[in-house]
Amino acid sequence: MATKNIFKSLFDVYSPLKTAEELKTSYTNITYKDVEDNVDIRALYNKEILFNYLNEAVVKAAFIKNIALKRSPRTTTTIFELNAHNSRADLCLINHKSEVFEIKTSYDSYSRLNNQLDDYLALFDYLNIIIPQENYQSFIKEAPHYLGVIIYSQNRNGRLIFKTIKKPTLNKDKDAHKQLNELTKKELLSLINSSNYHINKDDIITTLLATKTKEAINTIYKNYLISKYQKRWLFIYDNHQNIYFLDYQWFYYNNLNYKYVYK
Repeated sequence: MATKNIFKSLFDVYSPLKTAEELKTSYTNITYKDVEDNVDIRALYNKEILFNYLNEAVVKAAFIKNIALKRSPRTTTTIFELNAHNSRADLCLINHKSEVFEIKTSYDSYSRLNNQLDDYLALFDYLNIIIPQENYQSFIKEAPHYLGVIIYSQNRNGRLIFKTIKKPTLNKDKDAHKQLNELTKKELLSLINSSNYHINKDDIITTLLATKTKEAINTIYKNYLISKYQKRWLFIYDNHQNIYFLDYQWFYYNNLNYKYVYK
């Protein structure tokens, strides 16, 4: 098996739900290497995948570890894979401003990027893209003027380093209707002080558009995201030292005690 395929296969079989023995067996079957009994097999998977297979999940986890976890969780909420109209935003950081981060690795196509950015422009204050350092020169020539650009590279120890090359500019073209449409009907009803579920969602949105400014709706949208996802993010922040970095997203959606998961 080619070296690249070995690390891809390790990533494909890795799961926080697998026991240490299952992971050891898979490791040996894939690499043809024996694993000593006292080896931390999860740490070994994480190390080898981080060093050798920089896919979206790896870059995302490294960005969480190096950037997002350095911010106070009381002021900034991080969101994984947020539904954004017809797209899914890789990462969002929400506080008094909303910021989205789209990750494109050397394994990814840029064919959907324009459609993704259109969806993000409707919802977020600031838009960023995270790309490999080697892709910067070719990408920056056609990058939209509003888009922030962050590059990543590996140091000698295999650690990912992120560098902001271009900061994003404030997006003033957000779509208040699309922002409100992302909210649940329950949340929309609370905004008009009603519990009547027979009211059509579109009618509620029409009422809010007529009675609130775009700035107010933007704040409503950000507050909604914080209220929905802050607890999940606080769990990651409070427990990240005991969670392997490849498992951040899994634990984000499954706020379970790591002692019961890692067996």
